Amino acid sequence: MRISYFDFLRCIAIIMVVFIHCFGFCYTYPDVTLPVIFVRNLMNIAVPLFLAISGYFLASKQMEDGGYVRFLKKQIPRVYIPVLFCSLYYVCRDLTYGFSLNPFIKLFSCYYTIYYFIAVIIQCYLLLWFLKKHTSLISLIILSIAGFIWWGLNSYLFVIHMGKNLPFIIYAGNFIPWGVFFVEGLYFGLNKNNGKSIKIGTVIFATLLFLALSIFESVFIMDQTLTPQGLGQKASIFGFNAFFCILALRNETQNFFLRFERSKIYQLLCVMGRYSFGIYLIHFFVLSSLAHFKGYIASPAIKWILGSLVVLFISFALLAICKKISPKITRILLGV
Repeated sequence: MRISYFDFLRCIAIIMVVFIHCFGFCYTYPDVTLPVIFVRNLMNIAVPLFLAISGYFLASKQMEDGGYVRFLKKQIPRVYIPVLFCSLYYVCRDLTYGFSLNPFIKLFSCYYTIYYFIAVIIQCYLLLWFLKKHTSLISLIILSIAGFIWWGLNSYLFVIHMGKNLPFIIYAGNFIPWGVFFVEGLYFGLNKNNGKSIKIGTVIFATLLFLALSIFESVFIMDQTLTPQGLGQKASIFGFNAFFCILALRNETQNFFLRFERSKIYQLLCVMGRYSFGIYLIHFFVLSSLAHFKGYIASPAIKWILGSLVVLFISFALLAICKKISPKITRILLGV
């Protein structure tokens, strides 16, 4: 049975993803103000939300009697084939500069553009059998510490101290910085009433505290690097993401939003949520095509909001048209 609340969450998450990727086309370091820092940090919850939702539903997957192998055979191609298809453009582009194996290595490792998430989710699938057996508060604490250290090292050792950026697929495309969110989903999926043992007031306080800390950390990193780089994932926002996912997965939150199920806007957002994977795959192509027009709007804020909404709805419309023309091919190649 499909639960509309999680389609709603997927929609909110993919809207944030589009806004995040449009941000770099609209803002430079001098343009970034405190309200922008606040909003941009809020949007860092997008990827953790997708992982938490995946974990929540995979908690009920049967792993015994060959179920784990059947799951891998079915689920990995569902996400891997679309990303291979959408990466072919970049492979062909790179091959125009001369033949080498490098484009093919990038293709199969999900290196191109923003496709690191597929590498992460496939790692989660491969580890699912082990993670389900060891999901507990202790494992969540261990993964939280590992993720916190990872983002701290990336920000302060590599970016600030060494002045280097690790390849995207290295620092963001592995399980360590994201694993806790997937396991949070497993934890709540396996123990649907256990969220009540965590006081809601404590979770809200911790969420707001880490959000406030992330604003200070963003300002510090930006002052050190003179770039907007500090607005992305980092140690403090990792804490915000972890506690926000707890709020999102609680039954009380789900029940609150389900009260709006009859609303037309809610239903539209749920439909868009069901297209979220396809939007993720193609929106960067749309964004790159529209980037040529960014000079016509002077205000970075208007450019960001308007551009993100245009990219979002064009991507959604293109997928809807493709699905109308050929549902089977669209499902195989674009994941919707």
